[in-house]
Amino acid sequence: MAVFNFKIKAQNTIKIKLNYFGNPAPVIATYLYRLKTKDSNKSVEEFSGDNQNSDDDIFSLPVPLSENKNKYIIISNEISAFNANSGYSIQIEIIQDDVVTDTFEDKGEVVLNEPSHGKTILIRME
Repeated sequence: MAVFNFKIKAQNTIKIKLNYFGNPAPVIATYLYRLKTKDSNKSVEEFSGDNQNSDDDIFSLPVPLSENKNKYIIISNEISAFNANSGYSIQIEIIQDDVVTDTFEDKGEVVLNEPSHGKTILIRME
């Protein structure tokens, strides 16, 4: 599991943007995004998707933003080779008041006709 932290600095909006890159070949990715509190197993918000339409792979944190302190995000990913063996990168951008303040990245490799590669990412907010 990859673990990342960021500080809440925004006054108005915080967005979490997921990007999936394959090199040298494209990859197929599916994900489950969960916003959670440390004192409950229940998700505050939960979304699922894939990397076939990147326009919907961005999520806004609830307002008021101060209530997100000490919450965390878990992103469960499954990555598969599409046409060939490939390296991949999961890139997560933290966008605070329309400015990218943090970029986190986790990398791996997938093999064509082999099982998908599961990656879990934990992002803590301070």
